[in-house]
Amino acid sequence: MPATSSPTEISADTLARFDQALATIQEVLAPFAPMTADDPGRPLYEMQTMHEAFCRQTLLVLDENRDALPPVYGLETVEWGLRTFDALRLRMLRLGELATEGQATVAVLADGLVDAAIKGYVLLKIVGEPESVRRLQGLREATFRRPSGTPPQGE
Repeated sequence: MPATSSPTEISADTLARFDQALATIQEVLAPFAPMTADDPGRPLYEMQTMHEAFCRQTLLVLDENRDALPPVYGLETVEWGLRTFDALRLRMLRLGELATEGQATVAVLADGLVDAAIKGYVLLKIVGEPESVRRLQGLREATFRRPSGTPPQGE
């Protein structure tokens, strides 16, 4: 972790709010969690622009001809699907973006921690703290085991 940055601690209150937000999202999505395709052997369609236009127009025409449809068609279920799709799509995209940003943040933090640990280990070797180096050496070797013939990094 760079020594020049001024870190902002995550407060217990912030973590509690984060956990509550996750619990709320899980609760809201729970009714949809067991959803599966009608035919598990068929690949799922992706809603592309042309698919969406076709679906919406077809549903309008089906609604106009509701009396001609057999009850088994289940137009009400399809209409529910469209309403639910509209309600969730942008929210799920945003949730995915937030998850990607969060994963990137965690990756950068992990990189900084590993980099700082390697540099700290090397620094201990340079300043001559043999007992401290000895305590870390076995773990370091196991953690950063490299294929034979590969030059060491960070030293």
